[in-house]
Amino acid sequence: MVVDDNAGDARLAQVALASAPTSLPYQVTIVETLAEALLVLGRQVFDAALLDMGLPDCRGIETVQRFVAAAPRLPVVVLTGIDDDETGLAAVSVGAQDYLIKGSLAGAQLHRALSHAISRKQIEARLRANEDQQRAILAASPMGVAVVSPDGTFLFTNARLRSILGMATSEGGLLSRFYRDPDQYQAQAAGVIRGEGGDGQSVELVRSDGVGIRVVQTCNLTRWNDQSALLFWIQEDGTVAAPAAIPAPLSIPATRPPEGPQALAQAKSELLAMLSHEIRTPMVGILGMVRLLLDSALDARQQDWAETIAYSGEALVAILDDIFDLSKLEAGQVKLEQQPFDVRRTIEGVIGLMSSRAQEKGLRVSLRLSKALPRTVTGDARRLRQVLLNLLSNAIKFSHQGNILLSVDDAGWDATGNAQVRFTVTDSGPGIAPAVLSRLFADAPAVTMGDGERIYGGRGLGLTICRRLVSLMKGEIGVDSVVGRGSAFWFCVPLGVSHETIRLPSVAVPSQPPLSVAPPVSRASGPLTILLVEDNLVNQKVVCSFLLKRDYQVVLAHDGYEGVERASRQRFDVILMDVQMPRMDGLQATSAIRALGGELGRVPIIALTANVMMEDARVCLDAGMDAFLAKPLTMQALYGTIDQVLSARHPAKSDVGLPAPRTDVQLTEILKIQKETLNRLQRDLGQDFLSSLLGDFVAQGREHFALMGSLFDRRDTNFSETEIILAQQAAHQIGTMAKSFGLGQLLVDAEEVEDYLSRHDVVSSGEVYSRCQKSFEQSVQVLRELFPVS
Repeated sequence: MVVDDNAGDARLAQVALASAPTSLPYQVTIVETLAEALLVLGRQVFDAALLDMGLPDCRGIETVQRFVAAAPRLPVVVLTGIDDDETGLAAVSVGAQDYLIKGSLAGAQLHRALSHAISRKQIEARLRANEDQQRAILAASPMGVAVVSPDGTFLFTNARLRSILGMATSEGGLLSRFYRDPDQYQAQAAGVIRGEGGDGQSVELVRSDGVGIRVVQTCNLTRWNDQSALLFWIQEDGTVAAPAAIPAPLSIPATRPPEGPQALAQAKSELLAMLSHEIRTPMVGILGMVRLLLDSALDARQQDWAETIAYSGEALVAILDDIFDLSKLEAGQVKLEQQPFDVRRTIEGVIGLMSSRAQEKGLRVSLRLSKALPRTVTGDARRLRQVLLNLLSNAIKFSHQGNILLSVDDAGWDATGNAQVRFTVTDSGPGIAPAVLSRLFADAPAVTMGDGERIYGGRGLGLTICRRLVSLMKGEIGVDSVVGRGSAFWFCVPLGVSHETIRLPSVAVPSQPPLSVAPPVSRASGPLTILLVEDNLVNQKVVCSFLLKRDYQVVLAHDGYEGVERASRQRFDVILMDVQMPRMDGLQATSAIRALGGELGRVPIIALTANVMMEDARVCLDAGMDAFLAKPLTMQALYGTIDQVLSARHPAKSDVGLPAPRTDVQLTEILKIQKETLNRLQRDLGQDFLSSLLGDFVAQGREHFALMGSLFDRRDTNFSETEIILAQQAAHQIGTMAKSFGLGQLLVDAEEVEDYLSRHDVVSSGEVYSRCQKSFEQSVQVLRELFPVS
């Protein structure tokens, strides 16, 4: 169903869906008003709905609320002409699965949004089924279980609790009325809501028949019927004196030993371990068969179904892991290992695992390691990795654009000679309201925006586990957050410094290539397959166009990690490797590829870089690359270098691709726009493609300047580390594109901004930024005169 009173917009949505990449066509019903939509919903079943928020009979968020109330199980994607994140978040908060901006919808984008909306609704249905299962488990628990609303009203009680308190089956009311001291209940409930914890407290209750009993209870925040609630686990600890007016016979045999808080935690841990095992056993079969199914021949819709099952199953297993970990921590069953490990490799492995998830959301994960950080330390690498994965996972979940930065700093030494290492995960999310920060690491916090609107919820198990693990490692954990500017979660732990050598797979490359090499690839066997490892979109288009003109087959990787992954799975004839990239640079990627050994490790690698000094070339060649090409590339130089490395395979490294050192005369010449570079690109690429490419350059350049302008235009110069890195990356991207197009003055200015930022000289970089922006606009003006830039 498409609900839109604008016939043109509705028709565009219908046309876009008709072009969507799906094996089953969309059947579209268009209605113009909310009233008509609600009427049609009553007599026809739909798979999803596209809903305009501005209808003749209802406007704004109320439109979404009324539609969702009428069809709570129907996936809804909101269409709006207002490009405003707050409006979109408000729509999602009242029941929509997604929101899209009109005017820029493609069939694939619309299909993806609808598919994800349907998948999320299917997952919600499974979660409701899981909630029913949870109730059955709680009902059968050997401990007393009560779920109450924040004001203490019973929402659920199991048979064991009703037996402990002498309650009738249908009896309700307030839990606090069973407390000898009702104020004690109020204090504990308020403490748990504030995040202070409520584990293993001994309290005195009074049964319905007046008998006083002592119990050990644990209280946690939970969700019940999609509302916040308190979950009480209650275990009898003994019988105390009854009020004088009512006889109080002993209800517990004298031979039964009293059970304390540790016994309660142990019992809960054993129950959860049993449940985890029982649920995990069938999940192994489900996930195993789904993976086999995904490897078979499926159409697009079947593939989407199978991926949804796999995603849901893996999410359930992750929740089980969190619950089981938390129960072991509560029972004191987690023992830390003290083994030497390579902390840098551990951190880089975590970044590698999380980067693909970030890329799916259009995010980039960056890493900054202190040079003073010891290489080999002693501690529990598995638990350290677990904390980092939890924090990075949350950062990706709550960020919708921009960068996520993991900083690892040396924070000095403690009295026992351990290195204090501080880890900080900085996101670009919405920030956290001050009132929430104090209870964020409690058992089930909700993440709230600055205006108090509850946006994100969840069990909060990840942060609770992080807090307990860091505490177990004798460290501390915290968060700094500003609403609208993101959050920085940090923890500091002591790690012993080890002098033991860690035996790891070597990534070193001998200075001379192996004598035994494969013969050159013959073009008679078919077109060459070339892997291009490059993070800049404009440079990707340029190089790909050069290669495709020679009928090469091109595989693209967006950074070093992805390049290594592809190179380890597929044999390429040549790899073109950008040197400066996020996550893993070209030098590190080359070393990792060489370490693969065999044919995969001997592939010719050509460096692509804007650095043209002799020492830069030597660094690339020493890292294991076979040749060196300086940007801006020419088609002839690219073809010639590819032919050269293929014919010689491992040439003498002192002669291959070394650029001439730049002289003062060359530096003077580079201070103007090099028309010969643009003319050569026009000749090699053609007028139309170059115009499109220059249009991309203008659009991307303005995005980078907008990012830097949002920082430099502020009155204060107190930039965070994340802001400096973001601005530095933007300046680098501008310089890289300027180099490719021969825009000399812009290149010099961008490099100067980047240099000042690398030295944290914000004042100087701000001054050069203004000059750099002027150079960019002047360059754009010249480009528009020379070429019809779109």
